[in-house]
Amino acid sequence: MRWRDSMLEYLPAHARESGVVFAGDVLSKFLTFLITILLLKLVTPAEYALYGVFIAVLPTVNQFTDSGLSSSIVRFQALYQHHDPDRATAHLRVAWMVKWAVLLPTAALLFVCAPLLAELVFPLPGRGACDPSCESWCRRQRAL
Repeated sequence: MRWRDSMLEYLPAHARESGVVFAGDVLSKFLTFLITILLLKLVTPAEYALYGVFIAVLPTVNQFTDSGLSSSIVRFQALYQHHDPDRATAHLRVAWMVKWAVLLPTAALLFVCAPLLAELVFPLPGRGACDPSCESWCRRQRAL
């Protein structure tokens, strides 16, 4: 314990706070893994395919809506939190406003384009593709 305490004394505050963010990120990924395993047991192949589309679209949308803001919040919050709290608060407010300014139009665009995305991924029966709930669809997916 003494070694750990002495190391924490030498670490800058932002390094310790980055460790907390890293631990949260690892926990988030672990929970996503557990939820995926649980969904494999509980849902049908067609429902899991829909979940797969969601998981594929989510990081793409997140890339545009995040725009590096999460990294900048960690960096500047740790940098200014103790020395200039007003500046840290101002940065947090600006980041929050920018996040919402990007997120709302992106969500609206995704909402409008959702039927097109669903039709591209899951075509309706009779339009050259089989119904995702049928057995032939399952066989094709297993073959991939």
